[in-house]
Amino acid sequence: MDRRILRNPLKFGEMVDGVFRLYRKEFKKLFLFAMIGNVILLGWIKWLQFQVMEPGKIPIESFDWFILLWAQLAVSSFFYFPLLQNLAFQITNKQLIQSDHHPVTWKQLFVMSFRNLGKVFIVQGLFFTLLWSFFFLLGSLLFHQSDVETFQERLMFTSTTSFYLFSPLILYLAVRFSLLIPVISAEKVGVFQAFKRSWWLTQGRFGAILGRFIFVVLAILPFYLSSSMIQDVSFYPAEQDQTWLMVAFLSDLLLVPLCDWVIPFYFSLVYWDERMRKEAIDLFQASRSNQGVREGDGFRRSEKTAK
Repeated sequence: MDRRILRNPLKFGEMVDGVFRLYRKEFKKLFLFAMIGNVILLGWIKWLQFQVMEPGKIPIESFDWFILLWAQLAVSSFFYFPLLQNLAFQITNKQLIQSDHHPVTWKQLFVMSFRNLGKVFIVQGLFFTLLWSFFFLLGSLLFHQSDVETFQERLMFTSTTSFYLFSPLILYLAVRFSLLIPVISAEKVGVFQAFKRSWWLTQGRFGAILGRFIFVVLAILPFYLSSSMIQDVSFYPAEQDQTWLMVAFLSDLLLVPLCDWVIPFYFSLVYWDERMRKEAIDLFQASRSNQGVREGDGFRRSEKTAK
């Protein structure tokens, strides 16, 4: 990828183009990596979901499927996507900041994926714990006021209603703290400082970050919809058998990891874009390069960076 993309703040088209060019350069290895991670971390949950689904019923109508859905969200939030985000940011730095354009080897891929991983899991785990605690705290108010008779139905109704009611607030917090992992990886700061830093970098940029994010998601949405449609067909009463179950299961494992890297690469570029906009780090890098400083040094965060 052309490193000139980081010489100025990124325009809309440059951001989207950069995301897909970064992914395309290492597509095969990244796809296999995501597929392996998906199988190990989420495969067993997804298989159990297929086992408990009943023909002719919407999946959400099954309480067992509903519980497994929350288990899948938990594993994805705490482990799977933080792992991908951390690795995507390391690859972005390799290509754009360190100007190392050689293909990533499998050894480098696994080494980079474990770099700062402990702190990454801590900061992301803390964020999602706070987010989910807030979600369930507000949801508990609806739970006790619900007129639904059984506990299972009340729990499903409360969770679904809470999601739609509080999704704008959750989305706002998710965008404001979307740069936690890039901050941890690039600036080597503490956990709580990472929260302050991400909040500051995204200040006044919520609409722009969200708008670009929506466009990127729409670009990969057909792949997710294709997997969902195959699953729906698999559970029509006249067609449900082990063959269709396996087809639906494999389509989920193959189509979903195909797109899982797009969002991590997007937020990797957002991090550098916001630093260029707020800290003029692109100009600082240019001046350092003119003075003969090794390329890339200017992108390291100064101790005097605004908090």
